[in-house]
Amino acid sequence: MLCTPPTSPSSSSSRNDTLGKSLLKIGFGFILGFFFRHNFEVNELRQVFASAAGGVVRSSAQKTGFDAIVATAYKVALEEEENSPQTALLPRTPKNAFNITWWETESGLTTQGGLQTADRILLAEIYGRANSVFEYGLGESTYMANYVGVPRYAGIDSDPVWVGMARDKVDASYRFYLGDIGATKMWGYPNALSNKQVLNYQLSPLIVEPKAFDVYMVDGRWRVPCLIATFLHASARGAAHQDTTVLIHDCPAVQTSEKTDESRKGRQAYRTVDHLLQLTNHSGHFLCVYKRKPDTTDAQLAEAWHTYMNAIGR
Repeated sequence: MLCTPPTSPSSSSSRNDTLGKSLLKIGFGFILGFFFRHNFEVNELRQVFASAAGGVVRSSAQKTGFDAIVATAYKVALEEEENSPQTALLPRTPKNAFNITWWETESGLTTQGGLQTADRILLAEIYGRANSVFEYGLGESTYMANYVGVPRYAGIDSDPVWVGMARDKVDASYRFYLGDIGATKMWGYPNALSNKQVLNYQLSPLIVEPKAFDVYMVDGRWRVPCLIATFLHASARGAAHQDTTVLIHDCPAVQTSEKTDESRKGRQAYRTVDHLLQLTNHSGHFLCVYKRKPDTTDAQLAEAWHTYMNAIGR
């Protein structure tokens, strides 16, 4: 039988120190590797818009031919290839000073959508400073965006008739989505609820928008979840939190005595997210202006969205 000579306490301690240092290095290397791998994967996920559907996520070096043609289509739609003779730009609508008297009496562009004089004045002021606008719900606000010359615009409506009317009255570069929520009735409400509606209306148009918007206007269905989704979209597309403005229509400053119309009950429906968002301005009538609070996280917004994702009303 072979015998191992006894080990001195000092040599045993030395080996333990060496082993401990080795384990520490391995552990530290694992943590660093995880950290850099995680951040790399997050950055890659942000670059692949279609990953939201749960498909295979490819690195930038593995992008497919489909990714390439999508990137080209985006550039054309967003008029980024200004020097390319193959994608000659449509003339932009020039910036126009907004005259409320002319707009309400002579423009022929007012609708019965509910905007009042004070709402129009504030909306025109905000849109006039914006370089990009996204709207849930089309109509008079869409025409105002075109009139004051918003350069980049996209919007969605659940009523194909309203999509067609808006498309025919504005610059050809404006892009529109039909939110297929099934047959609709007054004010774009669906005749019946179905599982496809949350994705088709709230999120589908934002999934395919590769850039954040300066201003988002919420004036359709599912207003609370749409309000939350707009802030998440802007953040996911790299916008600074303080640079994103979200408007909500039918958002009175105070509650009135009219109980028959939900839209007249003050900001009651939107107070559920007051702990996350800041009401920064108000028209004095029906238009609210929101920013996210500085300490609000995307995780908090996502949690709130999951809570209210099915809240279809105003």
